[in-house]
Amino acid sequence: MGLMGLFVKKKKEAPKPFNLPKLSGSESFGLKPLQGSKQFMSEAPKKELSSIKEMAFPKLPEPRAFGKSIPAPKPLELPSVSVEKMPEPHLFVKVDKYRQVRESSKKLAEKLKDLTGTLEKLEDLKKEEEQKLGDLRGTLKNMSDAASELDKTFRSAREEYE
Repeated sequence: MGLMGLFVKKKKEAPKPFNLPKLSGSESFGLKPLQGSKQFMSEAPKKELSSIKEMAFPKLPEPRAFGKSIPAPKPLELPSVSVEKMPEPHLFVKVDKYRQVRESSKKLAEKLKDLTGTLEKLEDLKKEEEQKLGDLRGTLKNMSDAASELDKTFRSAREEYE
């Protein structure tokens, strides 16, 4: 089947009529027929229409004339307005602005690059400082331990001498 077969409309067939079973007059499904239903249906609308016609509506008051008549307003005369178009800026002005923006963005990019480099240097210096401080703490602890050993040695020698 080719592609064209996919886009062809299918013919629609009319639905087949239902075959309902015919009811005979004797089948009442256990319900009694209404008595006087035809009479009720024919009289009800007539009664409603006659009651609507007989309703009395209140009378509206007569319109009164005013003492003074109001003159129609005169149309306003608007002064003629001349529309002056603003001269459009020349193309070279727009190009100059574009060049200024480009130069400014280049300078900004350079400054950001410099700041990034400076920040990296500061981070390296901080790491180096932490490393040197750690080395100094270690050396100080070693010296403190050596001083404690010397103090013990001198104390024990003094106790032996005395």
